[in-house]
Amino acid sequence: MSGLQRPDSHNSLSDNPGTVHEADETYIGGKARFMHADKWRRLNVKRGRSVAGKVAVMGLLARHGKDGHSVVRLAVARNVRKDTLQANIRANVRRGSKVYTDFLLSYDGLDSDYTHRVIDHAEAYVDGEVHTNSCENSGAS
Repeated sequence: MSGLQRPDSHNSLSDNPGTVHEADETYIGGKARFMHADKWRRLNVKRGRSVAGKVAVMGLLARHGKDGHSVVRLAVARNVRKDTLQANIRANVRRGSKVYTDFLLSYDGLDSDYTHRVIDHAEAYVDGEVHTNSCENSGAS
């Protein structure tokens, strides 16, 4: 990821360590059925929900800042592996903050620096204040 800042700088999403943050990831790109046949073959696209030819994007949202508005940051991710996603969170969110994510295993291990809560979308989309809906609805994922 490029252009990320250290969490100790003034570029963190929020200066308040008690701020709630949401993190989510998605893939952006066209559906394989709309690709030209040559590109389909070149990317070796299979039927179904393929990520071939798509770009991984990660969204981070700080809920309700000083002015009452949430702040969103998007970053193109090389992949959605643990080291990539957690590096983005650590670069943009102050230690001690609350971080809510979905059940993707790439987020496992954030507990050491953050108050990390997980929502399993197979069971529910909201559990009290724990959700990633604001990040998803912002167009971040």
